[in-house]
Amino acid sequence: MEEVLNEDNRRFGADLKIITIGDVSTGKTSILRRYINNTFDENTQATIMPDFSYKVVKINGANYRIQFWDLPGQDRNPVITSVFCQDANGVIFCCDANDNKSRQNIINWKNSLNNMIDSEKIPKILLENKCDLLGKDKYNEGFEELKQFANDNKINECYRTSALDGHNVEKAITFLINEIVKNFDEKDLKSIDDLATSKVKVSKNTNHNKQRCC
Repeated sequence: MEEVLNEDNRRFGADLKIITIGDVSTGKTSILRRYINNTFDENTQATIMPDFSYKVVKINGANYRIQFWDLPGQDRNPVITSVFCQDANGVIFCCDANDNKSRQNIINWKNSLNNMIDSEKIPKILLENKCDLLGKDKYNEGFEELKQFANDNKINECYRTSALDGHNVEKAITFLINEIVKNFDEKDLKSIDDLATSKVKVSKNTNHNKQRCC
């Protein structure tokens, strides 16, 4: 899927970089696909190498090209991971609503991230994904504990999301983007006229970066 910038988009904006981090099989790739393309593929494969996708969004009349980096859930090559974390403007931490260990592992992921970049200076959100499997009767159960976990770990906001049906996905990522933009001054904005006549890929998934996820 591709998006072409037209005359209405000849404004000022910036390239923003958001990285997604979390255990394997927590739905990081599916969340990005839902946000960018509004699709869900039950055969999504696990990310084994950093993958990326784009989306252009307009905020207060300015266009921002959001570059999403989907990082592997298995720390097989920390050197490569470190390279792709550089210059990140925001972070999406993902865990599984049905796997408490994946939530606790966010602490390890955040500590690892802090060894690469100063993540305390950039906005972060925590997505507890696959909430559709909780059922309506258990959806609110433990949410206050989740909020406290996010607060204790200096994460700006937390959401229960479902990549399957899209619940809270756009709301959560929009919040993160708005928090990032708040950190930008006018001097940080740059003309993206050069993007106006080009096609921007908003989805890129290559088979060599994926393996089938159980």
